[in-house]
Amino acid sequence: MRQYPHSHIMKIMILDGLIFLGGLMCLATPVIHGMFPGDIDTTAHVALGALICVLAAFRVLLGYGAAWMEIPIFAFSLIAFMMPRIMHMQWEGHYNHGHMVVGGLMMVLSAISLLVTVPVIKKPA
Repeated sequence: MRQYPHSHIMKIMILDGLIFLGGLMCLATPVIHGMFPGDIDTTAHVALGALICVLAAFRVLLGYGAAWMEIPIFAFSLIAFMMPRIMHMQWEGHYNHGHMVVGGLMMVLSAISLLVTVPVIKKPA
């Protein structure tokens, strides 16, 4: 069984823990803005936030040496970043800036997490 350095595990826990919080914010956006439960915007935010949260939680809890999860996390974060454009909500500053900040931050954290993981994977067992 392969063991990963404690410093690597802590870095992954912090980075993907922050990504989890970003996904949770995306998941909670409909509640914060008072959107209707059946609205397409609510469905999109809850689904996207849940996907990000599940992948980030799995990465924090088990997947220290698995770099593949950062690719879908990055893609879902890009969708969160582009959500104002997808939903035609660029005109509302609160909605627009919040998604751009959270989505952009999750993309950066995902890229950093991938860059931290790759050298650990390349080391022989």
